Amino acid sequence: MAVKTFAAVSIGSAVTEMKIFEFTQKRMMREIECISTRINLGLDVYEQGRISREHVDELCAVLNDFKRTMSGYQVASYRVFATSAFRESRNKAFLCDYIEKQTGLEIDVFTNSEQRFVDYQAIASVSADFENIIANATAIVDISGSSTQISLFDKDKLITTQNIRVGNITTRENLLPLSKNGEHFEKLLRELMDYELTGFTKIYQKDRKIRNLIVLGGGLREMLSMKEREEIRELIRSREAAALKAETAKKESGTVKADAAKKESGAVKADAAKTEASKKEGGDVKAESAGKDMISVTDGSSKEKQAGFAAKSGAPKSSDLLKKDADGKRIPSLTKEQYEIIYQEMISHTPDEVAKTYNLPSDLTDAIIPSAVICRSLIESFDVDVVWMPGFSLNDGVAYDYGVRMGLLTRRHSFDEDILAATRSISKRYKASQAHNRNVGDIAVEIFDRMKKVHGLGARERLLLQIAVILHSCGKFISLTDVSECAYNIILATEIIGLSHEERAIVAYTVKYNTSRFIYYDELETKTDLDEKEYMIVAKLTAILRIANSLDRTHQQKCGNVTVTLKEHELKISVASQADLSLEKGAFEEKVDFFEEVFNVRPVLKQRKSF
Repeated sequence: MAVKTFAAVSIGSAVTEMKIFEFTQKRMMREIECISTRINLGLDVYEQGRISREHVDELCAVLNDFKRTMSGYQVASYRVFATSAFRESRNKAFLCDYIEKQTGLEIDVFTNSEQRFVDYQAIASVSADFENIIANATAIVDISGSSTQISLFDKDKLITTQNIRVGNITTRENLLPLSKNGEHFEKLLRELMDYELTGFTKIYQKDRKIRNLIVLGGGLREMLSMKEREEIRELIRSREAAALKAETAKKESGTVKADAAKKESGAVKADAAKTEASKKEGGDVKAESAGKDMISVTDGSSKEKQAGFAAKSGAPKSSDLLKKDADGKRIPSLTKEQYEIIYQEMISHTPDEVAKTYNLPSDLTDAIIPSAVICRSLIESFDVDVVWMPGFSLNDGVAYDYGVRMGLLTRRHSFDEDILAATRSISKRYKASQAHNRNVGDIAVEIFDRMKKVHGLGARERLLLQIAVILHSCGKFISLTDVSECAYNIILATEIIGLSHEERAIVAYTVKYNTSRFIYYDELETKTDLDEKEYMIVAKLTAILRIANSLDRTHQQKCGNVTVTLKEHELKISVASQADLSLEKGAFEEKVDFFEEVFNVRPVLKQRKSF
């Protein structure tokens, strides 16, 4: 395989960045160029609701420069994408059209769920131990101009991803006019974050101990350069020395007490052993020996238990794993105590003083201080041990996704499983039957796989079918009489990480038409943004979901053992069950006509009572 180059260009709220990557014959991804420039598009959107003409022209000039750089590197493929500033700008459509005409570059505007999904693909792309990192409770936090995204992982699975509408630009603009001084600004922002995090903690964190906080965005990596300043280093050294001294004193005090208790316990055990040995052997010497043996066995057993516990723990701690990235480089981090020292030093100064002292751009310090307050609230709420600031960008995730799709990289982590895990969390929130979902899901996937040559859909559509199955009954939480419409509205209103708005709409319509009257495209096109291709996907997934759902009409999982075979224009669904399937057969017969209309294949249900 020849070396291929790929460019990823991100247009953010404050920074526009291009990274160029090489994909080598060893199935590795290597960054070979990174260029960035600061254009504060987010402030435009906050103040005016749109991006100004001056900044649009500046952005076009930057993108044309990037284009020339791509040409110099002979870039084989590229992707240009925009995030929240474009997403929330009212002139988004005009912007994309104008920039494409001026630069020849087509811009993808990420939805929030797409952006957050790429965020953690970026971490997986540069951390060889991503699986082990998320084995323990870990929060990945992306602080942007208008919001803060929190993605919570535990036991290798994505638990939830939630967007809090508290960002570093919007809070500064909102709270500064209300603040008397910097200290008052910090107090107001912390109160705001405490309120937002209370709900998150109750609903999602629960009793999980979050060990790692991985922070993306917000300009907080600049805090690491502050850590290297001599006065900060001295503060950290003195605080750590004091903490170590206190810990040592505590241990010594505990050791003295433990030794005294051990001696007393040992003496009692020795006396008991002597008495027992005297009874059996009639000798004081043997009794004393037995006493000594008793003490040594007790100590050895304790060590064996500790060794066994360590062996069961298996992998090293996630905090150890995060120390290095895939190339063996150390990933920057701060302990909770180190962060607090730097935070207090920074928060005691105005943004201008911080910019001057640490040689930072003034517009960057305007964002860093609110970001630092937001991060501190997260540290306190989650009680984390370590704050990691890896410096990954969306460009890393976009390049990683490109490499996997093109077969240039091997995917280390199953992101589809994370999407499904997050979807199941939504389903549980609305009290849907998980046993029913599993049964219907198994049948739906079996039908999908047997019908590949007929429907022509791929792995992505298979994933959308699985998501539709998981969410198809969540509307019952709102209404038992209008389930499909309520489920449709829930899905459209809920972020599902990794899905675009169009994909979420496909899932919502599939769930809606599972029990509602199916509307044909000529009638629907005036009421929806679905194009004809997306509509066909909805029709095919709906036909499959209807059949699968009918086979668990009673929600008793009577059809747990199902085999599906396709022969010409007949899809034979064979169920091994001794149960009464009268209701399932009745529901099935109601769905077969639509299935046949969509696929020109008629499903037939056969029950096998002997198996």
